[in-house]
Order: sequence, then structure tokens, then C-alpha cells
Amino acid sequence: MHLSDDSFLKARNFANKLWNASRFVLMNLTGYRAQPLPPADELAMADRWLLDELQQTIEQTSQALSSYNPAEAARVLYEFTWGSLCDWYLEVSKVVLTGTDGRPREIKQSMLVHVLESCLRLLHPFMPYETEQLYQSLKPFLSDPQESIMIRPWPQADPSRRDADASARMARVQNLTTALRTVRKEMNIPDAQKVRCQIQSDQPEWKSLLQNPEVVGAVEFLVKIQPGQLQMSASGRPANSAVAVFNGGEAYIPLENLIDKEKEKSRLLKNRQQLASLAERGRVALENQNFIERAPKEEVESRRETLRQTEQKIQRIDRNLEGLS
Repeated sequence: MHLSDDSFLKARNFANKLWNASRFVLMNLTGYRAQPLPPADELAMADRWLLDELQQTIEQTSQALSSYNPAEAARVLYEFTWGSLCDWYLEVSKVVLTGTDGRPREIKQSMLVHVLESCLRLLHPFMPYETEQLYQSLKPFLSDPQESIMIRPWPQADPSRRDADASARMARVQNLTTALRTVRKEMNIPDAQKVRCQIQSDQPEWKSLLQNPEVVGAVEFLVKIQPGQLQMSASGRPANSAVAVFNGGEAYIPLENLIDKEKEKSRLLKNRQQLASLAERGRVALENQNFIERAPKEEVESRRETLRQTEQKIQRIDRNLEGLS
């Protein structure tokens, strides 16, 4: 069997990610006493979303293993642990963990212990040594610890912890956050610079979300927006601003005093020229009937997806050039 170096590097990086995530959790359990997971009505939206994701992960992993498909089980666990838990939930949880309100912090600690321990049990068949070591460190904070993770029962999905509404609302928050982070990067806004942000949307769901202090605090923290400066607006796009398009509306970041306007226009025009050349080559290939008929289907679909993403980048650059004109 051929094994590429990339597969080992990916596994090593995942092991590091799990180790560092566990260190973060353990560092934030000062003063915490083991307790059962709080009921749903005490949990924040992000908590309910993560528990919904966890139940799906347990179901999908168990199904994959019972079907003798360990590769699919590993993929599901990788995506949940790295994506949902590490990239999103741990980052959002920092808002509460660094706060002074005792009960929300205690609930967040309980969530972190519960989800991390569930992850370790699910991952144990794939990486027994690291999960055992981390379990031993986490054991003092568990309400029902056992001598070893090897004899802990396999996690069972809890239908009462499913929450489609929290999942849908969190998807909106993720979409907005990703769009704003993308435009910050594309416009070369310094990482340490906090910005202002105006949201324009005619959807009632967004108006409701942005009245939720938890959502506003999370987006402000994740995107580095000045406190109190994530606001709904109906006045249209401000002059000299960058635009981020998300599902349901647009977000504007005023650029005054953040960037060198002329230098940024020059950089964007250069990027646009490079992307336009790339897009043209993609269109020529996809208009070649001989290529379409002879190339593998996966290759054709990959070219189409690359062209679609390139055209989207060009559209974003055009919108941001408009804001700098």
C-alpha cells in the first residue's frame, strides 16, 4: 500500500491540535467542580449547537464503524474535532471564559469537559495513547470517572440534545464571521486593528440574531470589531468601505485610517488582473469539447469549481474597488 508523507503530516497536525485544545480546556478549569451537563434552557446558542453537532458525530461514527468503514469514521471525527470544536467553539467560548460572570463560566466549563471527554472516547480506537494520556489529565473534573478510558462506555447519542434551530442560527453566525474575516484579509486590514461594522439585511432572522448579546459578542471577538460597533443599518454602503456578502445581506467595514487607499487600489487591481487571466484559462479549457469528453469527470468538476471560486473572488475585488473609488 502506498502511503504519502502528507497522510502522516496531517495525522501529526491533528494530534497536535487535539493536545493543544485539551491544554486550553484544562487551563480554564480553575475552580471547577465536577457536575452533570446543565439542561438545555441554561445553555447558550453555541452550546446547544455544539451538542447537536456532537450527537450527529456520535451517530455517524458509530454507523461507520458498524459498517466496517473506519476511514469514514475517522473523517467524521476529524471534521468535528478540528472544525466544530477547535476552530469555532473554543474560540467563541473565550468570550465567557475571560468574563467575570460566574454561572455562565461554570456552564461553559461543564460543556468543555463533557464535549472533550466525549471526543476522547470516540477517538480512542484511532489514537489510544494520546487519548488515554489526556483522559487521565481530565479525570479529576469528571462526575463519573473510571480508571482508564479503555473501560469507559462508548458514547451514545442523546436525541434530547438535538437542536435544529440552534444549528441553523449558528450557521448564520459562521457565514457572517467567515465573510468578514475574508474581507479583512483581502483588504490587508492589520490583524491587531479593531474595526467598525455595519450590517444591512431585510431578513427578520438577522435582526433577531443581532439583538442577541451572545451573538454580537462572539462576532465582535472573532472578527475583532470594536465593542458596540457591530450594528444594523439601513442607510446603504458608507463611502470608502469594504463589503462582505453573506447569506441574507451585506456587511460594510469603513476603511478610513485603516489602509493606504491608493496603495490598496493598486494591489487589488494587480490581483484582479492575475485572477482574470486564471479565469480565462479555465473558461477556455471548459469550452474545449475534446477536454470535456476525454478528461476524467472529477477533473472537469474540479476545473468548474475552481472557475466558480475565481469568478467570486473577482466579484469581491470589484465591489471593494467601488468602495475605494
